[in-house]
Amino acid sequence: MAFILGNKMTAVFTTAATATNASFVYTFLVTGFSFKGGDRAQIDVTTADDTRRKMLPGLAAVEEFTLQIKYDDTATGTLVGGSSSLDTLLQDCPAGALVINAAPSDDCGTVAVLYSVNADVMSFNFSTELDGIVEGDISFMVRH
Repeated sequence: MAFILGNKMTAVFTTAATATNASFVYTFLVTGFSFKGGDRAQIDVTTADDTRRKMLPGLAAVEEFTLQIKYDDTATGTLVGGSSSLDTLLQDCPAGALVINAAPSDDCGTVAVLYSVNADVMSFNFSTELDGIVEGDISFMVRH
């Protein structure tokens, strides 16, 4: 049985080209990620004639991915003839394709696609210490 390893995880976010901006590719070195969403609220449909409370599932909540990343020179995005900073992701609000990759335990040389979704960047933050590597979190909202 093969398991998915946490090491060598990467995420690639490719923005969609627009009339004013070309497509950018952002590659992130992932140290961890979390997924939340899809939970359904309960809708109370109880009436006066009921002897018990009746509930129905509501709409599913928005799904979000948060990636914990090491900030490196590829995290600024690449474009022939120029580059784009992560600020562009928030300022221009481009939608794009998010692919999270990992390696299975039975063959570390292969790449397993864990998730492939259309998403929007919602937020990011970075921090570091004097002798540390810049680390950060970047959050994506899944489009359906």
